Amino acid sequence: MKKNILAVAIAGAMAAPLAANAGAPTLYGQMNVAIDSVSDNGSAFVNRNSRLGVKGSEDLGNGLKAVYQLETTLTLQGDNSANGWGGLRNTFVGVSGGFGTVVAGRHDTPLRMIQPTDRFNDSFYLGNNTGRFGGLNLGGGVNFSGEDRLDNMVAYISPNMNGFQVVFGGITTAAEDRENRQSLGNAYSAAVQYGSKRDGLYAAVGVTQRTSDLYAKDENIDQQNIRATVQYADSGLVVSAMYNQVNTKSFDDTNGKTDLGNHNNIVVGAAYTMGDFTPRAKIAFVSYDDITQNGNKDKNKDATNYALGLDYALGKRTRTFVEYGVLDKNSLTGVRVGDKSTDVFTVGLAHSF
Repeated sequence: MKKNILAVAIAGAMAAPLAANAGAPTLYGQMNVAIDSVSDNGSAFVNRNSRLGVKGSEDLGNGLKAVYQLETTLTLQGDNSANGWGGLRNTFVGVSGGFGTVVAGRHDTPLRMIQPTDRFNDSFYLGNNTGRFGGLNLGGGVNFSGEDRLDNMVAYISPNMNGFQVVFGGITTAAEDRENRQSLGNAYSAAVQYGSKRDGLYAAVGVTQRTSDLYAKDENIDQQNIRATVQYADSGLVVSAMYNQVNTKSFDDTNGKTDLGNHNNIVVGAAYTMGDFTPRAKIAFVSYDDITQNGNKDKNKDATNYALGLDYALGKRTRTFVEYGVLDKNSLTGVRVGDKSTDVFTVGLAHSF
């Protein structure tokens, strides 16, 4: 579960959390570990987005509040060379008032934030956030899935207007080797949503537009992601559907024409809590264009990915789980032409605080 002020604002419940967080900062986090057994890649102990964060707000008077959050990944596997600390997650500072909320820092794009509730989200292979399950992470230096968490973002979140909210984020260059600094409009992401993911009907549409100026000098790519989502939650049942489309622009260089194509998917999911048990499932139908790289065309076949899972609640904030999924044409770095399917079996334990 994403516990950050901007995410709460996007969910349409901004005022109450801000009031509750006034004064002393709130410490929160998640410890989530598992063993993944992957076909042709053996078994491994894995860290599943374990994190630690501090968030809060302070009354500035005149109807204004300062809001802030610092969130970092915790490393619970490997040789602990990072002393347990990983990379920054959503980290920002901002001001909130009757006009809405403005924040600046590192954060998920509005398009990423409107994805439906995903009980597989912390899985490297089966979560929507990695782009692997949806099949639009084609590997290489560009995240085709649109699941972006970017630095140098300034975002505006409107007040709730009869159930509707508008979110807009402008992003400047993320590439350090650009000769010239870029404007805030080199990339943008925007979304419009209605309702709440927590209860009842939720629907949203979003777009992210990225230009070559967002990348390093040798990555001459324009990319547009479009998303539409719908979800219904009631009495322990959550059902959802999400449509994603990525459009890219072809270009010519000294090695010939490169056209990374236009691709799309539909992801349908469901989960139902019955006492201490929560069975869950989702399926992705992926449609690919052919890809031309350096003048050579590779033909792509469509893919179907699916995942099954079961949670058992050991307590209010502690659960154990098992998962099984099949990814069509997948590799460790993303989908590749000619790759065979990957089977993933996972057993794990998670505690949030």
